[in-house]
Amino acid sequence: MSSNPVDSLVLGGIDAFLPTRPAEKEFMEAVNYKVREAIENKDVRSIVNIGKSLLGIAQVTGIAFSEFVYTVEACWNELKQRDNFFAWAEDEFGRDKATIERHLRIWQMFVSGDVPKEYVDKF
Repeated sequence: MSSNPVDSLVLGGIDAFLPTRPAEKEFMEAVNYKVREAIENKDVRSIVNIGKSLLGIAQVTGIAFSEFVYTVEACWNELKQRDNFFAWAEDEFGRDKATIERHLRIWQMFVSGDVPKEYVDKF
């Protein structure tokens, strides 16, 4: 990743993940199959459900990754790695440092009580 702050700002928003592993590709193929099937059947309700399911999955995995980043960063010294946590995370996950830091801050808000209780309870 670039150390240029402008690159970090611009590229930080373009860290979308490309499916490269077989299970990820299979998931994409299955989604595409279901969408095409729903279109062929003119089943708008199924199309809506697929879209809502994908958004829900994205939200849950985003929060789960935030907790993961928080936990691993907190335990980084115990892992006795030479790399700085953020440099390691950038290299391993292909995400800009700003994105990793954003995930860390999200979970810190949960832990610190900054997220209102009614939202935490729903989670």
